[in-house]
Amino acid sequence: MSFLKKIRDTLGRKKEKKVEVVSGYDPKMVRFFMSDDFRQLEKRYAAFKLLLAENGKVLDIMYDIQERVGSKLINFISFKETVNALLVRLGNFIQAFEELSRGQYPWLPQVFESISEKINMKLEQEPALGASYVYSLDQLSSVMSNEVGAKAANLGELRNVLNIPTPQGFAISSSAYAQLIKSNGLDTFIDIMAGELKDESSPEKVTEISKKISALLLEAQVPEEIKEAIFKGLENMADVKFFAVRSSAIGEDGSLSFAGQFRSLLGVPRDKVLDAYKQVLASLYGERAIQYRIAQGLPHDHKISMAVMVLEMIPGKCSGVLYTLDPTNPDLEQMVVSAVSGLGKVAVSGAESPDVYVLDRRGGGQIIKVKKGTQEVKAELDLSSGQIKEKSIAGSQPIETCPTEDQIHTLFEFAIVSERHFAHAQDMEWTVDPNGWVYILQSRPLALKKAISCTFPKLSETPILEGDPVSPGVSAGPVVIVKDRTIHSIPNGAIIVMKTMDPEYAKLIPMSTALIAETGSLTTHLASVAREFAKPAIANARGATEMLKDEEMVTVDADQGKVYKGYMESLVRARLCEAPASVEENKDLPIINDILKNIVPLNLTDIPENMALSAAVKPRDVKTIHDIIRFVHEGAVREMFNLGTDGESGISHVLTDPRIPLTFYIIDIEA
Repeated sequence: MSFLKKIRDTLGRKKEKKVEVVSGYDPKMVRFFMSDDFRQLEKRYAAFKLLLAENGKVLDIMYDIQERVGSKLINFISFKETVNALLVRLGNFIQAFEELSRGQYPWLPQVFESISEKINMKLEQEPALGASYVYSLDQLSSVMSNEVGAKAANLGELRNVLNIPTPQGFAISSSAYAQLIKSNGLDTFIDIMAGELKDESSPEKVTEISKKISALLLEAQVPEEIKEAIFKGLENMADVKFFAVRSSAIGEDGSLSFAGQFRSLLGVPRDKVLDAYKQVLASLYGERAIQYRIAQGLPHDHKISMAVMVLEMIPGKCSGVLYTLDPTNPDLEQMVVSAVSGLGKVAVSGAESPDVYVLDRRGGGQIIKVKKGTQEVKAELDLSSGQIKEKSIAGSQPIETCPTEDQIHTLFEFAIVSERHFAHAQDMEWTVDPNGWVYILQSRPLALKKAISCTFPKLSETPILEGDPVSPGVSAGPVVIVKDRTIHSIPNGAIIVMKTMDPEYAKLIPMSTALIAETGSLTTHLASVAREFAKPAIANARGATEMLKDEEMVTVDADQGKVYKGYMESLVRARLCEAPASVEENKDLPIINDILKNIVPLNLTDIPENMALSAAVKPRDVKTIHDIIRFVHEGAVREMFNLGTDGESGISHVLTDPRIPLTFYIIDIEA
């Protein structure tokens, strides 16, 4: 209902008693409009409109800062740039108010200068991030996640603080990305394109925008100074022939995992590193990354940022993923290690079902359970070409067990040390080289299910399908068989059934109610995303795509790894007591959060209307940027209408009615 309609409805109500309506005009107003001062009023009104427009822009910047910091999708360089823009615009905002108020508040610019000095001092406290476009992995630690992303920063922490073996390499910073965007003039274009993306954007619109932005990033010229820094980093690894070029986006591997949403390229030769770098940058605007951000309510514009790791490519004899706790039941105090022969690519992609080892944390890492996988294909690095080749291993037996018990115990020790250091359960990728050395490739926070007791009913029904639980929960819905990875959407509330846990299907998770896959494991990227969105998921449900039919109603019990025909109301209702998965907040931005204390808090929540503004607000009351904005907004309205303590304007037409709890001051200048 519009505001005017509310007024009409109020006035049209049945009157219980006679009400006297006061309507008239101020004689002073008539004389005013007949005088030369009216032209001055027109100028003041123009200034007032300009000031209100500036007020909106200042508030937009404030909102943008809070949104980005809240989502962790910001680095210090872009934060500093945005804060400086806010201070410049606020200075103009205050100057416009000074003109409107004819300098009645000389203390306001002084207060603004004082707050600005505090902010600028804190901005300068941060080390000169961005002074380098490339950082050696030996230089990195977890405090640098704002500049190189949490993935690279955490790997540096493992290597340099905990002395855990990692590949050698370097990180191309988010500052390098910002410079590339700026030098190619892509910032405005990306903002325009991203502005067309909404929560309700169609898959076709997402595809269109993704292709346009990605194409420009692939065609972009890498600035010479960044090229030189990358070439220097490569020179420092003269003994390395092939590289792994991996994403380390700002916000990735923190409170949100972005698992499998960006590109990683393996076996990249030295002369193709620059091209691979741009391909990883372009994946920042890939379809599934955009869909993921839409589902999480995150921004898409040019200020989101990507750092990239260039690491020594280790020709893994066997590889996999390690969870320091079982995310489906952390109270068991068990560690889960998945392993595949060759490179870990087939393990995290869900293309193959790995071997799974369950370790007893209380028993010092003793292996208490082994479930052999059904791996039919392994990925290997061709040492002459760098190509990643797939080799069939169906029916063959490996000559040597990998990982060995000693290697599993080494992984256990690395994992316990990492978990204690980061003070949170970890999701780690690992590999064993041909010489038997264990390397950690990645470590990030692991989302865990909160322990809440549920009482589940005993069912007499027999499940029609069984598999391995990989994301806890119970849900029911109609089946959609997914066979083509190019699929863009499914009906909301559907249960998606697929052959493999391809990360590409992550874009369907927000629309789905549960997932069933014929291959994969607990440690795949898709399982991580399913847990992030609290969607039940089952892997290794053999024959699911043949046994289940499109639109068939089924109930998925991903706690037990069972699928039932029809809607099992008692099971679904019982599971409602469960809490969603959670992950400890990643406090990567202490300085930024400290600076926000001088910007965001609002202390001027109540400015009395029945007293002069100069008496209602004192300089000591204005403590933050938000306070300044609030004061100027209030002062502008009062100054424009010259309102005294008795409500008399001298220039305004005053309309009052006891039935409406508002007083209207009207100036019709533009008529």
